[in-house]
Amino acid sequence: MMESLPSRTALATSLMRALHSRFDPSPLFDDPWGDRLVPEAERERMTERVLARMDKDARARALQGTNTVLDDFLLANTALPGVVIRSRYAEDALREATIRGISQYVLIGAGLDSFALRRPLFPTP
Repeated sequence: MMESLPSRTALATSLMRALHSRFDPSPLFDDPWGDRLVPEAERERMTERVLARMDKDARARALQGTNTVLDDFLLANTALPGVVIRSRYAEDALREATIRGISQYVLIGAGLDSFALRRPLFPTP
């Protein structure tokens, strides 16, 4: 990871949260910011890395799909459910903490977390 740039993990996590919002019939949260936080140039680099790992036939099938290659790769990624559940759990825990009177929180290692963008007026008691 380059010090001034987000990690691949942060980029992929941001895209996974957005994909969950778009593709899941009953999403656990709405994250329209996930896609916006990842520059198109970075998405192209990620797509090239995915395509480079495929054999010729898989690459041809991937390029003919209805979704983008990157979307299909991330939707099939075994980390996706964990990203979704972890995001929802953290937000639920924060809500419960504010009900108990906690008035400050710190995101550690949050990468490209979009919570502050999605919930700018998060209610506090």
